[in-house]
Amino acid sequence: MTGAPSDAHARITGLAAKGTSFAHLLSQPERADVNAIREAALFNYAMLLYYDSEWMLAEFNTMRERGVAPAEMHRRAAALQPDLRLRGAIRSVFDGRYRFSRYFALSRFNEPTTLADLLADNDVELYDLYTDPGKVNNLAAQSDLHGALMMEMNAKLNLLIQQEVGTDDLSSLPFADGRLQFHFRAHA
Repeated sequence: MTGAPSDAHARITGLAAKGTSFAHLLSQPERADVNAIREAALFNYAMLLYYDSEWMLAEFNTMRERGVAPAEMHRRAAALQPDLRLRGAIRSVFDGRYRFSRYFALSRFNEPTTLADLLADNDVELYDLYTDPGKVNNLAAQSDLHGALMMEMNAKLNLLIQQEVGTDDLSSLPFADGRLQFHFRAHA
């Protein structure tokens, strides 16, 4: 958008930056096709605050305690760890008609390529928003009838993750050696 040459873009964003520019669409956005940038939208979440509700409540209770020295509060918070076996991470894709989502445990990151693998490590949702805009009928509940569509949407999801995220693992979250890391300010 700045008119800078492409080598300047690479210097500023870094060579590993993922994504697609839509700057060329800004001059006439009303003429842009719905799929002008990509054929589907990626949703990629692993929000720790709602991932494990028991851990979150313990964290909040620790932080609310009165009269506890900050160093002790920090020690208690760091000792608490979310349960990485719970299926709270989500990878989802919407292509304008279908919304496909898979929920998995952070301890079991996966990029399934078969229906058996998809169903083994993920809770799955598939909705046809043309016929079911209220998302009442989860087509994934009938994998025998909708398995091919599930795999088509899963392939779109895997491709978008590859293009926009790259390696999809715990490295994007504050974990080291399988434990959530805390960094506290001295005054907190």
